[in-house]
Amino acid sequence: MTREELIRRKKEKTMTVKELSRLSGVPVGTINKIISGETGKPRLDTMKALETVLLPKYDWSFSAMERLAEPGTDGLSFRQNEYTVYDLEHLPSGMRAELTDGRLYIMEAPSICHQKAAEFIRDRVESHIREKGGKCLTVLSPGVREEENEKNFFIPDFAVVCDPGKVKGSYIVGAPDFILEVVSPSSARRDKLTKADRYERMGVREYWILDPAHRQLIAYDYQGEVTIRVQGLSGKTGLSLFGGRPEIDLDELRKIIEMFSE
Repeated sequence: MTREELIRRKKEKTMTVKELSRLSGVPVGTINKIISGETGKPRLDTMKALETVLLPKYDWSFSAMERLAEPGTDGLSFRQNEYTVYDLEHLPSGMRAELTDGRLYIMEAPSICHQKAAEFIRDRVESHIREKGGKCLTVLSPGVREEENEKNFFIPDFAVVCDPGKVKGSYIVGAPDFILEVVSPSSARRDKLTKADRYERMGVREYWILDPAHRQLIAYDYQGEVTIRVQGLSGKTGLSLFGGRPEIDLDELRKIIEMFSE
């Protein structure tokens, strides 16, 4: 790997020198000297250490995936607890995955019901923000990186980010203000337990879990004292983040779910 390749790959991965140093074991000062050109001929072992981070090689063939699968869970056992957001770039095209404490979880493609429910809520929230002249951004299925922790990465169904500075390259880096997860049978446990805990720790202000199968909405408000609201899909509700607005018609949401449910 040449100096130019190092700079290009580092930029593509939106990786800081500090992150590259932590992952490769190469001191920050050494990396800075290579990038600036002060070190014209870096040691071979130094460049190889940087290559393991910037140019990793993986076998993600179907047979390899079968061998790596850990019985009884959708988390992959190979290098378990060691995966980072940079490994996700080497998944096969079209494959989606999340990370929790370095454990890799392959995600199913969202159903039409799943997508329509998320879009319904997104449309109401986006219209409210636009009407009020707000600066918050609404994003469907964003990649969310935990700041300063490359072993946690999530793809919620919908997020609101009120600090545009958190949008860096392909990811949201840091906690969105609001997150919606639409539960599927394979993700229910993680959405309701693991992610509720992780999102609170990250600093997410409000987290909604929509469970189409049970026609239920679970809303966590992490602003101040934590509160949990559980309600069926009838009546109206709103985001605590925006003082109970916009009004979201849960009866209409239920109709959408029933229309597209299998």
